Amino acid sequence: MVSWIPIPDEAAGKTAMAWLKHHLPTASLSRIHKALRRGEIRLDSKRVRPKTLLSPGQQMRLPPQLTPHYQAQPSADAGNNLDGAKVIGDELRENVIYRDASALVLNKPAGLAVQGGNGVRYPLDQALSALQFEAKSPPRLIHRLDQPVTGALLLGRSGKATHALNQAFREHQIKKTYRALAWCPAEIARPKPKGIITTPIKGQKGKQSARTEYCIRGAQETTGGTILDYELTPVTGRKHQLRRHLRELGTGIIGDSKYNRDVPKPGELELPQGLYLHSWYLSWPMPHRRGAIAEITAPLPKGWLTV
Repeated sequence: MVSWIPIPDEAAGKTAMAWLKHHLPTASLSRIHKALRRGEIRLDSKRVRPKTLLSPGQQMRLPPQLTPHYQAQPSADAGNNLDGAKVIGDELRENVIYRDASALVLNKPAGLAVQGGNGVRYPLDQALSALQFEAKSPPRLIHRLDQPVTGALLLGRSGKATHALNQAFREHQIKKTYRALAWCPAEIARPKPKGIITTPIKGQKGKQSARTEYCIRGAQETTGGTILDYELTPVTGRKHQLRRHLRELGTGIIGDSKYNRDVPKPGELELPQGLYLHSWYLSWPMPHRRGAIAEITAPLPKGWLTV
């Protein structure tokens, strides 16, 4: 089975070969070199050379033949008993991609729950004080993203700004665009390049109207089908709307085990594990500048396939 190994902070500046020798102690050097030459070992989905320097946050792909040789090293922080909320706070500050007097945008990493619940140990809403910076109070959430979804998340930096942004959200003045990688099986006709999905979505109150605008930015042919790069704009905000609407097109989002279990797993497509749905673009009216519009594009996660 293909494995994707995150590069930790302590590996920064090391060469790929030094890292591989350290973490594959039972694999022969000739086998490692052979895997590098063949492109079986990859860094963020790209070929890697022995002398390539590593950076924290990158993902190293190991082929099935080398995965059994991998030996993880204990984290440098192991045993320090750091407070979980503090660790989350440090990561949150590093992922702030926009900040002004009234709003803040976080590039949310995968796996971070926005709100607490069963089995959630350190949700975002319990670590917002880490994002206070020079403001008089912690920021407040304007909208939500599911735990496995990555990307731009908007927060208000004061009570007045939060009220204005919430009103803008209700009046559909906040524009959101997502990116998604989806799987189109070879036996299914590829959707047209642009379109609108209006299939109602069943919720607790029965079927509700839903509308998603989409365009296909690119496509990559692979064994058994095609990987499609979607740009998605949800006009309505139903639960799991984008995941369910793309399923209606017959092109399930890669990594979505809830609605699209028949889609190949990311590792089978040589992609890092995760749900390939990303909050990519946000625009909103600036509460402290009448008539002004702010906008931000959140960088795609490491290892995201560009097609």
